[in-house]
Amino acid sequence: MNTESVLITGANRGIGLELVQQLLVNTGTDGGLTHVIATTRQATNAALDELRDRHS
Repeated sequence: MNTESVLITGANRGIGLELVQQLLVNTGTDGGLTHVIATTRQATNAALDELRDRHS
């Protein structure tokens, strides 16, 4: 199994959040990206929760 994953730290706002959004648009396309892992220091984040619900 060949899994291509990306880990984004600081994904709760700014460049990190935008990068997560852009990567999710391309997840599962010909590029081979299958997993986007977004981390933050906060336990919850409304923007990431919405993205998770939309793309899970």
